[in-house]
Amino acid sequence: MVKKNLILLTVGACTILQSCSSYKHENCMDDHSQSNIREDYISGHRNPTSEHELHIRHEYARPTNDWCFKHIFGDVLSEDGNQNEFTRNLLNSLLELSGDNIIKEVSFRDPVLHTKTKMERSFITDIHCTDHLGRRFIIEMQVYHHSGWAKRLQAYVARDYSSQMSKGDKYNELLPVHLLAITEFNMFPSNINYLSHHAYAEKETKECFFPDTQITVLELPKFKKNTSEIVDQKDRWAFILKNAESMSHMAEKDKLTIMSDPLIRDVCERMNKVTWNEEELAAYERSEDNRKVAYNAMIAAEERGLQRGRTEGIKEGEEKAKKEFDQKNQERKRRKIEKGVDPDDIKEECKEEYSDYDEAEIDEMIKKAKKSSKRDTRRHG
Repeated sequence: MVKKNLILLTVGACTILQSCSSYKHENCMDDHSQSNIREDYISGHRNPTSEHELHIRHEYARPTNDWCFKHIFGDVLSEDGNQNEFTRNLLNSLLELSGDNIIKEVSFRDPVLHTKTKMERSFITDIHCTDHLGRRFIIEMQVYHHSGWAKRLQAYVARDYSSQMSKGDKYNELLPVHLLAITEFNMFPSNINYLSHHAYAEKETKECFFPDTQITVLELPKFKKNTSEIVDQKDRWAFILKNAESMSHMAEKDKLTIMSDPLIRDVCERMNKVTWNEEELAAYERSEDNRKVAYNAMIAAEERGLQRGRTEGIKEGEEKAKKEFDQKNQERKRRKIEKGVDPDDIKEECKEEYSDYDEAEIDEMIKKAKKSSKRDTRRHG
């Protein structure tokens, strides 16, 4: 009997193991399989029919992450020189350039971009480049708002414009500077479009006679369009800069709408975390951690400011209340004296009524009252 039960248990265990193995083969992947998919994906050998591969390939990073932003727009991506087609297209689209003003090529001019490693470049807060005409462009990405942000943008443009001048240079050799600011907060009132352009203009005619310094601002929170409402390249850029991280869970037809443009599709590939190596993933996570630390520090500073404001407000309120109380007490004492009450009686009453009783103060008030009474008597006599 025992032997029979042992045989049944053995058969049952084998059946369970076989079922688990079959389920794992059909529905899961072991570590080796996942590693192979990752390696195939990085090397370009993809199997688009693989359900698991499709799930993994949509792990998009947040493009406004400081490191990821430089990974997309701050790296030299061409083999024939200091070029980045993503940066060129971003500038042409968001600055809405056309005709002879279109940027044909961009070159990074910040030497740090070439002398530092990719990890060190993650700490650079902006991207500087020039185009084929020598025009200067700054791309600044800002996550959190602060009170000096608008002045900071103007200072950046002014500094970049004036830095072109050396002793003996001619003013007519100065080249235009255009700054593109991408913000994760609303900088302007709601009546201003998500993409706005700012330049010096004559008040009445609105004509621009000083075109060399301009600022364009992309306010990501204001961009509300869904995939069916996207009409041009600037909409596509705004969409992926704001929503890329959530595209992992987007319907395939919506993804196809966004990626109908080959360059945008390449940008999405560039920020696909599956294609990154361990060093790049670590740099991205460090940047995310820095972002959280900065945010928490900002919240803590706001809390300290609010607490200080509350404390100062309470103190100010107490001082105001005391001042009003003292004024009312003075008025009561003055009225008693003016009624001609005997000074000794007044002093006794004040001792009982007021904790801040001061006999010298009462004597002084009595003297003033007597002088005032004499003046009134002479005036009416």
